Amino acid sequence: MVYRVYTLRWTPEIMSVIVSRLEQWRRSGNHVVGLQIDFDAKTKHLQEYADFLRQIRTELPESYLLSITGLLDWNSTGNIGVINQLRDVIDEVAIQTYRGQKTIANYQTYLPALHRLTIPFKIGVVQHGEWQAPDDLESIPWFKGYIVFLQNMPRS
Repeated sequence: MVYRVYTLRWTPEIMSVIVSRLEQWRRSGNHVVGLQIDFDAKTKHLQEYADFLRQIRTELPESYLLSITGLLDWNSTGNIGVINQLRDVIDEVAIQTYRGQKTIANYQTYLPALHRLTIPFKIGVVQHGEWQAPDDLESIPWFKGYIVFLQNMPRS
């Protein structure tokens, strides 16, 4: 289950509601594996985001995985170490190669930094967007595949 997050200032009730929703979906017969937090943390605030995720992990039942979306520019800075420090907290990062409904124009320049990730990750691509995988992507041990951001097609 994906939750789009706009603030890291959560009350205890927020997490309680999220866990209740996860359980409700599971009881209804859905295969719920975990929670993905979709939050566009600014690179300079990654440590604050990491602290937030550590708190979420303590409140999320162990039976659920915890994943996050990640911005391309996280990979190109020295802050990649902050994400790597979360190996015991998050189970996966979905690296977004798009902003809104469009592929980031210079996404290729960020991809070499993926070699520095030491946590499982998938590449998020936008439907009908540009994407050319680097030749060595599948040789990165932490690369686990793709996630496609689907878009509603315009009605004719």
